[in-house]
Amino acid sequence: MLTSMAQHICKQCKNLFKHKSTKRIFCSKECFHKFRVGKAQSEVCIEKRRRTMIGRTYSAERRANIGIAGLRVLSDSELTKMKELLELGMPDCFVQKALPLNTRVYKRYKQQLYPNGIPWQCKWLERDIEPEIVVEIVRMAKNRMAYRTIASQTKIYHKTVKLILTNLGKRDKDIQCLSTDDGVASMPEGAVRDLLRSNNIEHTQEFKLPDRRKYRFDFHIKGTNLLLEVQGDYWHCSSRKYPNGPINTVQTASIKRDLVKKELANNLGYVVIPIWEHDIVNNIQNVEKTLKEWIKKCKIQ
Repeated sequence: MLTSMAQHICKQCKNLFKHKSTKRIFCSKECFHKFRVGKAQSEVCIEKRRRTMIGRTYSAERRANIGIAGLRVLSDSELTKMKELLELGMPDCFVQKALPLNTRVYKRYKQQLYPNGIPWQCKWLERDIEPEIVVEIVRMAKNRMAYRTIASQTKIYHKTVKLILTNLGKRDKDIQCLSTDDGVASMPEGAVRDLLRSNNIEHTQEFKLPDRRKYRFDFHIKGTNLLLEVQGDYWHCSSRKYPNGPINTVQTASIKRDLVKKELANNLGYVVIPIWEHDIVNNIQNVEKTLKEWIKKCKIQ
């Protein structure tokens, strides 16, 4: 025996549909969920859910919060604080605890503020790092400190620090993952960096050759094929200080590595210019003049 199908009008999409139940008001689950978004639950519905929770392992706070997600309205100060924490890149668990907010309320307001998501928001666990430390890491990064130096001062694993700075740097260009910094870097390299900045010469630090991840060069001048290698007198065995050649295996290895790096760069069409510590200390003006001449020669047309 066939069951008769009753005809209904969907409360959401207003389309006609047939169903065996006489009390059906939605044609599909999609229409039901669309209709329910942002609507407060009725007291009858809330009471039914509370009764079904009896005997389960839900806390009293969980039971009390049922149905308040659509009723909770954040104040202007709470919204401002939420934006500040999200703009800083704090994880959801920190923002939710700082306000504090019910999970459903927090997700609803976050969706309203950022419909397309937050690309710069970091993903790390609550047990790994505290928000106060993140603020300190950002402050150090804006002061041009290296991520390894920040890691040593904050006692955080350096890869975690680099992850945070990389994510936050996608939004704020002042936050950069530097491998060296003014306070801890070697004096010659810091002097060359200051020289480039003072002359408004655009450059890339810790430049990697294409398909050659093993080797890095100290500076690459943008718009040219010029690479700069800042070389300390001791570590790279300067011929002025050591006319008889290397005195230990460290210097021997440095000489071999410098030759290999230069040959690889030359094969790819780059010009490598060494800048020695002795010249930086005794005649920085001559270094600046020579550098400008090489930039003119190596400009890419």
